[in-house]
Amino acid sequence: MALAHRGVVVEDDRVDDEETLFRSVSDEATAPHWARDVDGVLRVSAAAFFDPGFKPSVDRAKLCNNDPTWTRRAERDGVAKLSAQAIRSIDPDEVADRDSKQHVLQRRSVDVVPDRREANATTGERENPAHALVVTTPQIAKDNSSWRRVRIALARVATDGGWALEPASARAQ
Repeated sequence: MALAHRGVVVEDDRVDDEETLFRSVSDEATAPHWARDVDGVLRVSAAAFFDPGFKPSVDRAKLCNNDPTWTRRAERDGVAKLSAQAIRSIDPDEVADRDSKQHVLQRRSVDVVPDRREANATTGERENPAHALVVTTPQIAKDNSSWRRVRIALARVATDGGWALEPASARAQ
């Protein structure tokens, strides 16, 4: 099905490998989801990808006019950039289920799928045709070491992708 939004027409059935994705990164003073390393690089932490449903949300940049403020949840938050191709390139062994001796039990692939959101007056959620989800196959169903490895891999992809908007407290440093 074709989707037209803000003058952009795309097929809504697949997130293309070439697409840039945005992820809001919290700048809460009590638990920032980023850190500056010894070389001064502003890194995204695995905590930035926590999701109780094990499907972190992202926005497709081309469907929000490449405007990272569309994705930012709060004024002080940052917005990290990720490549759909880099997410799909996460090594299935890296995010696999493992036994106590760290032998791979089950490999897991990581993908990005469209998840267009309609406005919801009850919850106050706005329409978001750019919304997409990062999913795994097989799907993770509980908070475990595999889920932590997926979040670490996503944080690496986000750090490599750079920032569309740095968190406010990082800009102030």
